[in-house]
Amino acid sequence: MMRLKIQTVLLWTIFFVFTAAMPAFALDESSLPHSFKTRAIPYFESATKGVMITPDQVHIHYRIFEPSDGPVKGNVVIISGRTEFMRKYAELLYDLRLSGYRFFIYDHRGQGESERLLTDTRKGYVNHFKDYVSDLEQFMNTVVKTTGADNTYFLAHSMGGAIATRYVIEHPESVTAMVASSPMFQASTGNILPAVAYQLLNIFIFVGQGESYTLGRSAEDWQQSFVLNEVTTSEARYDYAQQEWKENNALIVAGPTHRWLKEALDIGFWIMPRAELIKTPLLVLQAGDETVVDPASEADVCQQAAHCSVSMFPGAKHQLLMEQDNIRNEVIKQSLAFFVRYKNK
Repeated sequence: MMRLKIQTVLLWTIFFVFTAAMPAFALDESSLPHSFKTRAIPYFESATKGVMITPDQVHIHYRIFEPSDGPVKGNVVIISGRTEFMRKYAELLYDLRLSGYRFFIYDHRGQGESERLLTDTRKGYVNHFKDYVSDLEQFMNTVVKTTGADNTYFLAHSMGGAIATRYVIEHPESVTAMVASSPMFQASTGNILPAVAYQLLNIFIFVGQGESYTLGRSAEDWQQSFVLNEVTTSEARYDYAQQEWKENNALIVAGPTHRWLKEALDIGFWIMPRAELIKTPLLVLQAGDETVVDPASEADVCQQAAHCSVSMFPGAKHQLLMEQDNIRNEVIKQSLAFFVRYKNK
């Protein structure tokens, strides 16, 4: 009995020490309409801003956030999903300002503040998925690695998860560890098998419809109501992202084109047979009510990767970092704990 009590005390001591080391997540849903504008956005705008020009002359906008206090634990590169923009992550960056990490974030080509690829700027488009990966590679070489930090981590979401995964397969020694939130290892094609959808998309592209919206999608997709949305159960966080789009229409990316969806399927077909080549420690955060990407592909990739685990969040939708407080806080805690677990020095 005495031994059991001692073990219990030790467990609780470890728990409190561990949780005390976690940052306080400053903003909650009830205060978002006010605190997002008065606290998160001012912090976001205080970052170091930069522009990277790619070999094909696309201007990629980025920001760097130095830790608010103490020595730098490492670099964290946030790699966002399709349609997303840096300002959408202002709350997350504000919440993590005391975590001790230096944060980097950039907007992918064709979205956010970065240069668009089509005249119709609302279309989700990319020439080749590898272009996203090449942009990340250039960003790592010319911006992130110049800081000389001992540890570099990826925090990637959805499409960003696919980009980051190809990068770590091709550069296995470059990243200390990676957290992937709802990674797009296979894009959802609804009731159509991915292989069939892929062939249909190739036909559309062959007949000159690569820049057209996919079936049922349009320039007004971004105006979807909260009730119908597939990405979060947090109405407050959904609303502030919508408000950002309303106040700055230039940030809007709406439906995907045939070309983008074909390229999204391509990256899945590339990753799946190479999953065993993922040597970077990987934590996959999985939404219980996922409909945007194929959750079975997440489990398949993780099973083959060298050091991978899956953490499921029942009741959550696709954008785990934009979810309700109870889900989102746990997502952040698990991500930071994973970074702490894997470090070079």
